[in-house]
Amino acid sequence: MKAFSETDFTDDLKKIQVPTLVLYGTDDQVVPFAHSAPLSTKLLSKGVLKAYEGYSHGMAVVHADVINRDQLEFLRNCASPGWGVGSTGAALHPFDC
Repeated sequence: MKAFSETDFTDDLKKIQVPTLVLYGTDDQVVPFAHSAPLSTKLLSKGVLKAYEGYSHGMAVVHADVINRDQLEFLRNCASPGWGVGSTGAALHPFDC
């Protein structure tokens, strides 16, 4: 746990140049939302934050149906050429790619 809580991923996150979905539960007691999610997303050049109100650290298991649906939507719309942006520059879906 010490290595997890004391490791600084700032430089690694800055190097990622592809659309990246950051999924986070606002009720995460292991790694509190305010201390990680917004900062991680900001450090990613193409980061997209999806916050789940009231979800905990185990949200990928407890709410697998919701999380899997959102991951698939992100992959379909943001991780493809054009990153889901129309000819006018407007996003074509709920994710702000």
